[in-house]
Amino acid sequence: MEGEGAVCLCAQRQLRSALAGGEHALVKMTMATHAGTTTEEFEKIVTDWLATAKHPKTGRLYTEIVYQPMLEVLSYLRANGSKTFIVSGGGIEFMRPWTEKVYGIPREQVIGSSIKTKYELRDGRRELLSNEQGYDLITLEPPPPSAAGVANLYSSDFYTLAHAGLRPNGFVAQWLPLPTQNDEDTRSLVRSFLYVFPYATMWTTELHEMLLVGSLERIDLDVPRIVERFSRPGGGFRLA
Repeated sequence: MEGEGAVCLCAQRQLRSALAGGEHALVKMTMATHAGTTTEEFEKIVTDWLATAKHPKTGRLYTEIVYQPMLEVLSYLRANGSKTFIVSGGGIEFMRPWTEKVYGIPREQVIGSSIKTKYELRDGRRELLSNEQGYDLITLEPPPPSAAGVANLYSSDFYTLAHAGLRPNGFVAQWLPLPTQNDEDTRSLVRSFLYVFPYATMWTTELHEMLLVGSLERIDLDVPRIVERFSRPGGGFRLA
């Protein structure tokens, strides 16, 4: 029993440590725990969870408490010849197993982020496995946040998903559309970026457009090297 108590205490400390890392640490932990899971296995995990998971206040299944006016709007649009989609920053692997049953939207019309996968032969079967491998650089140039449905691509939630896909010392570069918004909106966008990427630089041009470059690690700029690169014949033109 003493050994079990020690294991329990250790687990509690590890959980507190993970929670102390905030949302970023939890996202990375989720990605790591599902690495090596086949797409079919992950879909079963989602389906099994939705079959039993209930809202803590209502006691009803989450799939039973969907916003009814939204369902009615979707039905109306389809009845009048429109094709409906779900476009989300959430993972398609989690959404697609249940969206058709709940919203009447087939899985191929669900668009969102996706867990990276790799093709592998296991036990004589060809399977797609989730892959924890990340990227050195993620670049973003969406339309301005004033465009319909685009604001989420400038949110801290979205930047957290982008961060989860980075390798150590990786970067995220985000275009900042200054001409389409006021100063307060711009400050709000920058705050959302800095919430996830505490180390960031801002670059600008004579056209009054800006680029945010962020990382979780300190960014050291080698100014002489940058100047040398731009001074190469044609270098500044290619980078413009």
